[in-house]
Amino acid sequence: MDGYITIGTKLDSSNLNADIKKLENKLENEKIDLEIKLSDVENVKKEIREVSIEIKDLIKKRDELNKSILSKKSQYNAIGSRINRGEAITPEEYNRYGSLENQLTKLYSQQSNITKESEKYNQQYNKLIDKLTKAEAKYNKQKNCGIKIVQLPLD
Repeated sequence: MDGYITIGTKLDSSNLNADIKKLENKLENEKIDLEIKLSDVENVKKEIREVSIEIKDLIKKRDELNKSILSKKSQYNAIGSRINRGEAITPEEYNRYGSLENQLTKLYSQQSNITKESEKYNQQYNKLIDKLTKAEAKYNKQKNCGIKIVQLPLD
């Protein structure tokens, strides 16, 4: 017996299309999440640059302040050693000695404030470095485990 059997089947691909659409939406959301994580990394880097500028400015102020302290302390010590040796000093030198003492007190106070401020910025900087490390790790983890889609021909 030679013959053919014909089986009539209708393929329903509506569920497949819905699943493909869900996957496409999921991939789009992952892409958006990845872009957000990259944006987080860039924002933290920007904050680090800003804090670094503040720290550099404080270092410059501290250095200028230290030079001023050394200069005034040298003058103050010179007059003070003359007084300790019992040498006579002029009223102008005596007034200068008192003025230098007041100036040094103010400079030491400024130095203390700069030290406190620099400690605050250093702590902020260290926290930002930690935040950057975590943000980069999240970004790289998500980037490295991304799904690659290969479209195969449906022949």
